[in-house]
Amino acid sequence: MREVEGPTAAGIVLAIAAVGQWVEAKVQDRDAYSVAEFCARHGFSKWFLYSEWRQGRGPRFFWVGDRRFITREAAADWRQEQEAETDPRAA
Repeated sequence: MREVEGPTAAGIVLAIAAVGQWVEAKVQDRDAYSVAEFCARHGFSKWFLYSEWRQGRGPRFFWVGDRRFITREAAADWRQEQEAETDPRAA
C-alpha cells in the first residue's frame, strides 16, 4: 500500500491505493474509517490489525455489506486502552 499525505483546507487528505484504484478520503471529516483508512491514520499495516482482531483485541467495528468500519469513537477508545496497557505509571 502506498500512502501520500498533503494538507488541504479541510485537513489532511490520505490517498490510499485500493484494488488498483486511488481513493481520496478526507479522513478527519469521517465518522467511521475503513480498515485501510484506520491503518493509514494509525501508521500500521492491515495485517497487524487483523492479527489484533484474531487475538480478541483491536478496536470495535461494524459491518456494511462485506466491509468492516471502525467508528471515530471506537478508535479513540482503543487508543486509550492501548495507552493504559503500556503506561508504566499504571503498574
